[in-house]
Amino acid sequence: MIKASHRISLTLLLLAAGPAAAQYTRPGELGEARVSVKDRISRAAQQTRWRLGPINLAPRLAVSDIGYVSNIYYASEQEAQSDLKAKGDAGLRAFFNLGPKVLVSPFADLTYSWWQDQENLRSWNESYGLQMFGDFNRLQLQLQAGRVEVQRNLNSEVQVPVDRRDDRLQFAFDVNFWGPLSLFGTVSESRLRYSGEAAEAQVPGLVLANLDSDGELLRGGLAYALSNGLRFGLGFEETQTDFLLDPGGRSNSGSGPLLTIGFEGSRLGVDIDLARRDIEFDGRQPGDNRRQTSGSGQLRWKFTERISTVLYGGIQLRSSALDSDAIFESRRTGINLRRDSGRRTRVSAFYEVGEDEYATVATDQ
Repeated sequence: MIKASHRISLTLLLLAAGPAAAQYTRPGELGEARVSVKDRISRAAQQTRWRLGPINLAPRLAVSDIGYVSNIYYASEQEAQSDLKAKGDAGLRAFFNLGPKVLVSPFADLTYSWWQDQENLRSWNESYGLQMFGDFNRLQLQLQAGRVEVQRNLNSEVQVPVDRRDDRLQFAFDVNFWGPLSLFGTVSESRLRYSGEAAEAQVPGLVLANLDSDGELLRGGLAYALSNGLRFGLGFEETQTDFLLDPGGRSNSGSGPLLTIGFEGSRLGVDIDLARRDIEFDGRQPGDNRRQTSGSGQLRWKFTERISTVLYGGIQLRSSALDSDAIFESRRTGINLRRDSGRRTRVSAFYEVGEDEYATVATDQ
């Protein structure tokens, strides 16, 4: 079964440094500016104005995500419910150095999701953790640990607001061992948990517990950097996903080659990250396994210092929250036009198309 979607939107973004986590990509998100966690935190550390001895402090107090939702629970026109929403955020991030080459940044954030009429959707979410970066000339290290809780739409299959918690531990390194050649690697563990009684009550067949999972990721490879800044990476990726409730046998392990390409010129920018994995489902026959390409890419062009455009695309394998046997391949492509109006303000417009192709674990080839 294929489900297609088309969307055009105009947004105003207020930019601020915050904790990052892998999660469902909302419409247009694949086309947003790509800034590494390290660069984002380093810039934020340089801009802080509060100091407490050797510690820089960056408080956060904001109202965001103000809007009107015409169909909260993705229902038919006759059953559609509408409401006003907004989010309030309060948090604190600290920065300090462990020696001249190691930056440490703990953070804590509290978010309140407000809905005018849908009281069951109002919720508090808390995020906290620690990020640490080391730059030792030829060796770069990155460590992230913590929890990120957010309320946002579940996924492209069921576009209803739910609360999502991501507990994550991740370590990454990049070592330049000879001239243009370097080794890179990432090891991470995550625990994803979902909650949302209002969404489950409104959407027939929705069981959020079907998506609760523990995951592991191991990737590494060899990168080659040209003198003009173009960087190619070839490597290998292994994943393991274990669902807490798994009557359909969707828990799986996967492995396969990966490709990364990066370039940032005065006008042109490229970012590609793709993996081709052979996925084996637990408790299933070999014929039920599949080969899956996953990843995303951007092609950027800067017209002026403030105006740029991005062509983007992405493909991911997801598990259904409506059918414990089903998985689906989510594909998205789009174009984004944006204008930077200031240091923390950006106006962007995007157009995106996509489709979700469904299959059951037992019958997909």
